[in-house]
Amino acid sequence: MELVEVREPRRFGNTTFSNLGHEWNFDLMILKEMIQMIEYTEK
Repeated sequence: MELVEVREPRRFGNTTFSNLGHEWNFDLMILKEMIQMIEYTEK
């Protein structure tokens, strides 16, 4: 679990800055899932 949390943001950032094209929507979905996961773990 910790490994995923460390790797995902880095991959998201790289993809966002390198391809702002068709992968943006996919990255946005990943980001939303990450935020929901963080909010869930904080509760």
